[in-house]
Amino acid sequence: MNDQDFELVQENYPSFVDAVALRYQYFDAALAKIKATSTQVLGNEPASVSSSYWRTDDARALQVRPSRDREHCVVLLLCPDGKFRIQFYVQENRRRPDANRSAFTDDGRFTDWGDEHKGRTWVFAKRPDEESFASALETFRLALSLLRDKTR
Repeated sequence: MNDQDFELVQENYPSFVDAVALRYQYFDAALAKIKATSTQVLGNEPASVSSSYWRTDDARALQVRPSRDREHCVVLLLCPDGKFRIQFYVQENRRRPDANRSAFTDDGRFTDWGDEHKGRTWVFAKRPDEESFASALETFRLALSLLRDKTR
């Protein structure tokens, strides 16, 4: 940190502290919206809903796992640039390896990212990152619905 940045932070420290607190309140509010949407989509089915940092790029991942099958997961990623990304993964069907993939990609809304790790296929939203939380939440709702319907 150079001297100019140090002075800026020192002179505005209370505002920086308030901004950090507001950031965590934003994470909590987003997680509450994810929980409410999950309940709407999954009904009375319990779901594991969690929040964590994503890798090392300071993004926040809000994850939902339907409890009856904890290997499947839908993630709404709060990116550091203010955009949102939806992704989910499913365990591959070993007898019909393309069955799960095509179930999620045939309508063209999602695309296979091509990463398979330990039998899981990662699927991302096909369009560019969402600009608003409202549109990301709708894509999240769709992804969670697909996951619920295709993995029963």
